[in-house]
Amino acid sequence: MALSVNGKACGWNTENNKVKSSEDRLALESSGILHKTSRKLRGFVPQWYHTTWHSRAYITARLSKRFDRVSYVEIQDGLQDCAAGRKPYEGPAFS
Repeated sequence: MALSVNGKACGWNTENNKVKSSEDRLALESSGILHKTSRKLRGFVPQWYHTTWHSRAYITARLSKRFDRVSYVEIQDGLQDCAAGRKPYEGPAFS
């Protein structure tokens, strides 16, 4: 499975200060996830679609529950980082 997630340049970290309130930053730092709704997206995207920030530790911990090989790549100028998980092959052996 391959995922793209909001990277640090997208503002989940305190350096860029895009997660504006101190309560939000504290919630993100303590739980590894912050989900925010926005009225600016209303009518443009589905009702369930909003913005979520995750820490690297949160993503790798969640993927590790279901996948054996997990990797996370931070993109240097990244608005998006990449994460991947791979399950072991469980099919018949090749002959």
